[in-house]
Amino acid sequence: MDNPLSHSLFQQHVNSLFGIRLKPLADASSKETRACDTASRELQLTLTEVTRLNNHADATREPFSLLFQGPSSTLLQQATYDITHPAMDPQPLFIVPIGQNDQGYLYEVVVN
Repeated sequence: MDNPLSHSLFQQHVNSLFGIRLKPLADASSKETRACDTASRELQLTLTEVTRLNNHADATREPFSLLFQGPSSTLLQQATYDITHPAMDPQPLFIVPIGQNDQGYLYEVVVN
């Protein structure tokens, strides 16, 4: 199942769950949230948006961003995580927390 990362690949999975394989973190978490501290756990995030980005560098792959909604119980630190989905191979992607809403934490991935 060797799927190259593309806007269209992720677009067909908007509103579906993706697994994030959690890794041990060396730093302690804040008072309000727990750090992801168990290698065997997997956090579920919902892909809520896929956005095309301007291709300023004329890259062969069209750049795009992914927006994920996560639970309020766990805040992922900015890092590279393996993302899993039944329809694609696991992919290491750099995830950045970008905010919080009433449902939990928001995360962005930029692919270029």
